[in-house]
This record gives sequence, structure tokens and C-alpha cells, in this order.
Amino acid sequence: MNIALSRTREYINTYKTKPLFFVLAYTALFAVFACLVFGYFFIYRKSFIWYHDGLKQHYNAILYYSKYLKNIFRVLFTEHRLKIPLWDFSIGYGSDIITTLHYHGIGDPLAFLSVLVPERFMEYWYSLMFLIRAYIGGLGVSAFCLYHGSERFAALIGSLIYSFSAYGMVLGLMHGCFMVPVMIFPFIILGIDLVMDRKTPAVFIFSIAIAAISNFYFFYMQLVLAILYALASFLVRMRSNGDLSIKSLVPALMREILRFLCFGLAAICLAMPVFLPVVMQLFSSERYGAEKNIHFFYTLGYYLEFLSDFPNTQRPGAWTLMGYTPLASVLILIGLVIAINDFKRKLFDKNNLKLYRGLAVFFLLTIFLVVPFFGFALNGFAYVTNRWVWAYSMCVSFIVAQMISVIRNHRFEKNIFAVSGLILIAIPLMIPETRTIPTLISDCLILAIIVGILITDLGTLKTWVYRTAVLVILSLGLMANSYIRYSLEYKNEGSFATEEFLSFHEADKKLKDENPDTLGIPSMTGDFYRIEEERLDVTPNSSMQRGVFGTQFYFSITNPYVSRFIDLLYMNWPKDYDYRGLDNRSGLSSLCSVRYALVKDGEEARVPVLYDKKITTGETSIGPVTAMENPYALSLGYAYDGAISSEDFEALSVTERMDVLTNRVVLDDEDGFYSTFQAKRAEDLMEEVETSGYASFDGKRFFIGKNGRARIRLKGDLFDKYSKDDSEIYLIFKNLRFKGITSRDSYDDGMWAGLRPFEKRQVEIDDRFYRSEKASSISATYGTENRIIEIYMPGYDFYCGRHNFLCAFRPDDTDTIELSFRHPGIYEFDEFEVSAQSMDRTKIGLAERGKYCLENIAIDTNTISGSIETDSKKILVLTVPFSKGWKAYVDGEKHELKQANIMFTGIPLNPGKHDIMLIYETPYLRVGLYLFSLGLIATIVILIINAGRRMALKKSIL
Repeated sequence: MNIALSRTREYINTYKTKPLFFVLAYTALFAVFACLVFGYFFIYRKSFIWYHDGLKQHYNAILYYSKYLKNIFRVLFTEHRLKIPLWDFSIGYGSDIITTLHYHGIGDPLAFLSVLVPERFMEYWYSLMFLIRAYIGGLGVSAFCLYHGSERFAALIGSLIYSFSAYGMVLGLMHGCFMVPVMIFPFIILGIDLVMDRKTPAVFIFSIAIAAISNFYFFYMQLVLAILYALASFLVRMRSNGDLSIKSLVPALMREILRFLCFGLAAICLAMPVFLPVVMQLFSSERYGAEKNIHFFYTLGYYLEFLSDFPNTQRPGAWTLMGYTPLASVLILIGLVIAINDFKRKLFDKNNLKLYRGLAVFFLLTIFLVVPFFGFALNGFAYVTNRWVWAYSMCVSFIVAQMISVIRNHRFEKNIFAVSGLILIAIPLMIPETRTIPTLISDCLILAIIVGILITDLGTLKTWVYRTAVLVILSLGLMANSYIRYSLEYKNEGSFATEEFLSFHEADKKLKDENPDTLGIPSMTGDFYRIEEERLDVTPNSSMQRGVFGTQFYFSITNPYVSRFIDLLYMNWPKDYDYRGLDNRSGLSSLCSVRYALVKDGEEARVPVLYDKKITTGETSIGPVTAMENPYALSLGYAYDGAISSEDFEALSVTERMDVLTNRVVLDDEDGFYSTFQAKRAEDLMEEVETSGYASFDGKRFFIGKNGRARIRLKGDLFDKYSKDDSEIYLIFKNLRFKGITSRDSYDDGMWAGLRPFEKRQVEIDDRFYRSEKASSISATYGTENRIIEIYMPGYDFYCGRHNFLCAFRPDDTDTIELSFRHPGIYEFDEFEVSAQSMDRTKIGLAERGKYCLENIAIDTNTISGSIETDSKKILVLTVPFSKGWKAYVDGEKHELKQANIMFTGIPLNPGKHDIMLIYETPYLRVGLYLFSLGLIATIVILIINAGRRMALKKSIL
């Protein structure tokens, strides 16, 4: 019996050393901790689909991508044709599918697997993808820690801290694609070590390729951080060899650079079919070309909260999310005590060298987190944000894995540790801004761990007791973070996260069912038109699920020509990647082929003035809806016989630009079509501006203090004229800027004197960490209509460089416009006016455009065709967003395409009847496929050579 038990134990101990046993143990622990951390979602029956970007962008894209792939395979298997759609008119005004949706899923291997998931289960798959990414990332951290000598249990603890850090619990849940670097980065770092140790380059090549093809944005961050790690790793290895002389260092560095360039270029080439088109599109984005305003330091509040937020899911700012639990906080503190003590004694333990290196990296990355420039640089020089904090999480996890073993085998100064620990607890508690419930919970757990370490000899504890204690402490920390972040019982800023996530089946309902498509709008067969849904509560981007040609767009990468059009026409959309319609302007709607405007029944007065024909009213899934028709809406293609250059167009006022567009096409390099046209500027309606509360107006700026408001009175005689005509009223700001003021400055002397002492003290506390607001808004109310002008300034996350805005109103009996302001401050501008424009000239111009229209329109996969007959030379304008991917054929012969009316496509035509054909191919896709072929060949050659070298080395050793 004893022999049998002995052999059983021997077999189990032998099995414990197998990689499969470790993977099974990690899988079991991950599953348990996933239930502990995300249990509230299961209790409340919530999915991981965030109501905002998660629904509108990320889940929407995955759902679309799944149907997209299924359609490709269906055609391939049933018709034996490879038919890959590259353009879709239901995305905005029409967009490239690959470049638009790459950021949100196209290229990600896990997203590709959605092709296997039935549509009714897609919400479950989307939620599961989050856990899979966290699981794979933790597995990668485990592999990295084990490679660097950590014990198996220690590696498990490190991987769990990484997988369930605050970055994933907050940002990763909100934006599904933000978990891509969490999944991939540990393998990139491990791959670098394998290459430097002359082992297989496969891990490095394939992890770089997957990172590049999955998400360009996070690939940039991973690449920069990987280069820094590779350089540091190289110097460490050279130092361990005992030769840091320039004579040895430079040649060795050049050899390593060449090796990594060879492997890295092969890897990136594997991603080029997706990566290259997306990067080329990205460089044209206004968001990345806008003016930047970077501070040297964060606010004082950021630094005070940084320490207190290290163990929990709160954030000090700039999306710095840590949440490494009290266990990690204490272990890192002990590691710092050990390292500082050893440094003072100049007696370094060789067994702790990797710990010292980990702490050095931790110190460097902490500097990155507390200096705004590094958040700016790692975000592609767009704006300051620390979305790269997953790399910090990996560093913390590695140190924890090292400390799990070191703490039992290394004696440290417990007095210094105790004092340091008490200071760690006391500092947040002494500051009112950091004395929060999450901090109190974290400090209680930290104090309990410190006391436990001080009164216990960890080296004498049985292994199973020690490991159980570590798991319990880690569980308590993660459960506390989960309670603070997700529990409905906890009420504080940053909680109620589960309320912002959708229940299962709710996302599909909002994207597909809650829409007005049940209205009896005529079929689009043989015709083309767009539908305006701006005034309905439909989910942005849902048109791509319903196959509707609309005017809404909300994705991270947009067509630069569409963005330029919105900018030049002063449309009230401050983000170049987020627009919801044509801003209530009749002429622009007609020129963009918008035929129907849908509104809630009874709100017909909200549509542009030319929409004067009610088509139908019916009950829909979102309530009673009315469809109003625009009788002046133009087809997909219409013709001009005169042109104006873009330079002359941009020299006009915004109302003159709108007048010109209905009569002349904006076109460059076509001298034969240029003709003079006297643009008409809208007539000034503003009589005077009155202010109330603590506010003033001097013609160039509004100063807005406490309760400050403004009212614009319109000229009575002109108002009577335009309010009874087919006209539009415009509120216009040119170069609108905002500068915030302190709470104290928002009170005038009388208001301040009227405050009670404690109220004055509260204002002073509010100003303690004041930094000027980078965003505000102006609310303009005319009659029953309200428009919001969002103002973003350099340094704000969503700043895209836009400062010109126009709000269009349909006239009614009201002769005033009320202005209210979100924040006290100074609202400056170069021009400010209220004007009115009659639609008479607009209707004449639109009628002329409608005389020569594209007919027999057919839209197929990547093609548009139709016919048109003209009696003279014309410029055919197609309301297809301009892209270098389009190729035009007129009567079967290739024809040059022009950029027309800023964002659309134009074709010069001679008199006669013509057959028009447009064919689309994603720009740089073909080049990307060629580079992929080269990368695949290079990768195969590299792996074969490496395998041969390793076999030769093995034989020589034997």
C-alpha cells in the first residue's frame, strides 16, 4: 500500500512539471477569478457591450464583420467565386470597409472567428472575446515569467494580476479592441528574448504580424515599447558578458538591429494587406493633424491620486488605470526596500538581479506615467492619454512573480518596511481628495498584509499555507475592485459601470430592431437616395446593419474629403470622425442625394424647409414616425456646366459657399469649365445682443461668469420677411475659441460678498487643483429648436482642429435666439452673426442640376453603373465620397476621375449619351498583397535557416 501511494505521489509530482499541468492550473484559476471579478455581470445578466462606443462601434463592427465573412464564404461555396466587398454605401456617405472597420475588428484573428458564430449568439461571443484576450495575455505573462526563472506558482499570481488589472476591467470592457495589446504584447517581449538568446524567431515574427494586422493604433505603442525593451535587454546581456566598450558594443548592436529588422520586416509584410491601406488612410485624418497643446506636468491632483489609485480601479486622469491590488502594492514596496538596502550596502544578491532589472523598468515606466509628454508620444502624438498602461501592468506582474519567491527566501529590513508601509497608507488618508472609499478599502487590506508579514516568519510557513494565503489576499483585492467598479450597492463616481452595459439581446435590438425601416418608403430599385435620421433616437452606425443609405458616421478613421467638406461648410460636428447628418440645411441635403427626412410624428417642423411633402406616417419599433420628402433631392449623379476652383471657393463666406454649390461645381485643373458666378451672401439679421447674470459681450467675445447668459434679438423688418418665406436662419461662429476661468473669477464682487464663509471655502478648494477647461459648449435655442455647439481646444482628447460652426434653423414666429454656456469662461471668435438666406436661388440651382441626372443606376459589389445623356460639355458629379480607389470607365474606356464639390467624385463628359461605370479597389490593397507574398516567403526561409542552424548546433554538442 505504501509503495502504491509513493508511486502515485511520484507520478503526480512528475506530472506537475509538465507544461500541460501548468496550463490547466492557470485555466482553472483564471475561470475562478473571472467569476469573482465579473460576477456582477452574471448576477445582473449584463453583457460586456458598453452602451456608448461598445455598441455603436465595436460590437456593431464585429456583427457586421461576421455577416460580411459569411457572405464571402457563401458566395465562394455556392457560386465558386471569390467576391470580397470593399465598399459599402451604408457606412456614412459610403466608406471603404477595410480601412473603416480595421480598428474595430478586421484583421483581429479572434474577430475572424466570428464567422463561425450564429448571429443570435454574437453578443455572447463578443463578451467571451474579452475573456479570451485576457486569458491569452495572462498565459503570455506566465510564459515570460517562467522563461526568466520564476516559480510556477509565482508566475500564476503575476499572470492573474495582469489579466485582471484595472485597464482591462475598465477600458478593455468599454472598448473591446483595447484588449488586443493585452493579449499580444507579452508574446512580443518573450519573442525578443528568444531572438536575443539565439532561439526560435517564430514567436517574435508571428506576434508582431498579429499585432500589426489586428490594430494599427496599439501596434504603434507595442512597437515603441518593444524597441525600448530590446535595447535595454541588449545592454543587460552585454553587461553580463563583461564587455561594454564601444569597440564591442557598436558592432554587436548593429548585428542585433539587422537581425530584428530582418525578422520585423518579414512580420510586418505578413500584415500588409490590411496594415498598409489603413496607415495610408490614417495619415490624412484631421484628428492627428490638429494643433497640439501639451503641458509639462499633470495637475497636482493627478500626482496625489496616483499613489492612492495604484491598487484600485479609480484613475487620477489621462486614463491611467492600474488596479494592481493591495498584494502587488505591498510586494513592490518590499522589492524597493530590498533594492535600496542592497544598493546602500553595495552588496547585490545575484539571485535578485532580474528583480532589480524589473524594478528599474518599473521606475522608468512610472516616469512615463507622470510626465504628460510620454502619454502624448505613445499615443501617436495625437493627445495625452496613457492607454499604453497595459505595458506597465506587465512590468508590475513580473515584479510580483519575482517577489512571491524572494519574500520567503530573503531577509529585509522590517522596520524600514513597516515605516514605509505606514507612510504608503497615511499619505492618501491625509489628503481630502484621495480620502475615498476605494482608498480606505485598499488601505485596510494593505495594513492587514503588512501586519501579517511583520508577525509571521514566511520562510517557516508550509508551502500550501503560504500559497493559500497569497491566493486569498489576491482574491480579496480583486473582489474589492470588482465591488467598487461594478456593484450597484456602491454609489460613487466611477461606479455603476454595469448600468452602462447592455443586457443580453439588447444590443441586437438597438442595432437592428429599433429603427423606422417599417415605414412605406419607395424601393430604391433602379434609383439611389439617402435617408436623414438625425432627429430620431436610432443608434449611430446602425444603418450598416439595416442596409440603409444614410448620413451618419461614427468610426475612428474617416474619409478626409468628407471631413474637409464638413469643415468648409461649418457643419456643427466638432469631431472629424463623428457626424450625424447635414445640419438641417436644405441645399446641402439635396446635393448629397438625401430624399427623405424621418422625424417623430408631430415634429415635422424640425426638418429642413424644402422638405414640404409628407410621404407617410406609421407606427414603428421606435414609435410613430413621419417620412418627409425633399422634392429637390438629386440623384446619385447630376451635372454642372460651370466650375469654380477650390481656392476661389474657400475665399468665400460660408453662406456664399452654400449658394455657389447649387450653381457651380468646385473643381481644380479644369480651366475649360471655369465660369464667373456672383455668389450671394446671406442677409444679416442680428439687431443686438443682451446679456444677463454675470456676463458681458464686446463684439469679439462673450465673458461668461456665474449664471451668465445671452440673448440675440433679430431685426424686426427683415425677420418678418424671412419668417414668411422659404428661408433658413443661420447662427454662425468663425474661429470660436474657449478659455476657462477659475471658480472664483466666475463670481462678481457682489456675488462673492453674498456667499457664506463655508461656500467661499468650497470655491477655494475647487480652485486648488484648477487647470483651464479644454472643452465647453454653447446651447442655442430658437423657438422649439435647440442646437449644441461643442467647442474643443488643443490638449482635449477629441480635438480635431475645428473652430467654425453654423447652426441652421427653420423660421418660426420667434424673433430671439437664447444662448446658454456650459462652463464659465471667455468665448472668443473672429466673426459672429445671425443671418438668413432665401431658398429661391437654391431651388433654381437644384432644378438646373436635376435636368441631367444619372439613370438606370445599378450598385453591385465594388461597382456602380448608370447612363446619362447631355447636350453639351458637362461635369458629372457622383455623390460618392472621393477616393483614389475608384476607377471610372466612360463608354468602356478608362476615364480620369476628379475631386468635385470637396468630398465627391466628378467626371468630365462630352455631349451625347454615355454609359458610366465605377469600379472600386481599396487603395494600396494590391501592393499589400504583393508585400504579404514577400513576407511569407521571407518568413519560411528564416524559419528553415533557423531550424537548420539549431539542428547543426545540437549535433555539434552531441
